Amino acid sequence: MNKIIVKDRSFCLDQNGEITTSTKKTLDVIVLKQSPHVSRMYHDGEHYICWSYDGMKPDKEVNERQNVTCIGCKKNISGSDENLTKACKYQKQLAVLLSHDMKGDVFKISLSASSIFGAAKGNKFSLDAYTKYLKNHGVIPENVVTQLKIDEESEFNKLLFFPKRPLEEYEYDLCVEKSKTQKSLDATKLHFVSHKKNITKEDLVLSDKDNILTLTEAMGMAADIK
Repeated sequence: MNKIIVKDRSFCLDQNGEITTSTKKTLDVIVLKQSPHVSRMYHDGEHYICWSYDGMKPDKEVNERQNVTCIGCKKNISGSDENLTKACKYQKQLAVLLSHDMKGDVFKISLSASSIFGAAKGNKFSLDAYTKYLKNHGVIPENVVTQLKIDEESEFNKLLFFPKRPLEEYEYDLCVEKSKTQKSLDATKLHFVSHKKNITKEDLVLSDKDNILTLTEAMGMAADIK
């Protein structure tokens, strides 16, 4: 799964493990699809222990559920981690195209809480604020070229969203077709494999045979494709 990541406060492309570094602080993309839910994940510092795709209850693959539901979970309480925030973190996934290469590959972006939530400040929009801003103008994110920007004022890798221009009709038609592909759907999924001492290939359910995770990744990291 191709990903857009932030490294050293710059946007980088991770194409099946090969990372192309850059010094770009902005990146123009088209949002093809968003995960329908804000997910939750609890990481103990070494491994992902518990997670929820729908943000309501742990997924069936979780071996060490911290609670029956996310509401009421002790890891979902402010002050439950060492930074006095919630130990269980929010995340949302986007499937995007690079605006200069709309016929190219689909990329996945994983957003943390600081990029998802928060009120607009001038022309600085979180994803939620951006979506509401566009809706007030009768537009959805899938209709425009969106500029992603790294918030230099934040101590975290916080992304900001800003509309650049509407899509041309032929661009929109192309993006609609791209949004229907399996790669776009996979980019919005959240799949993990619990930490196991003797993990086997059967523990991973992957349809893309060219994207088998390494043993290290499998023992506690994300399995991106199901």
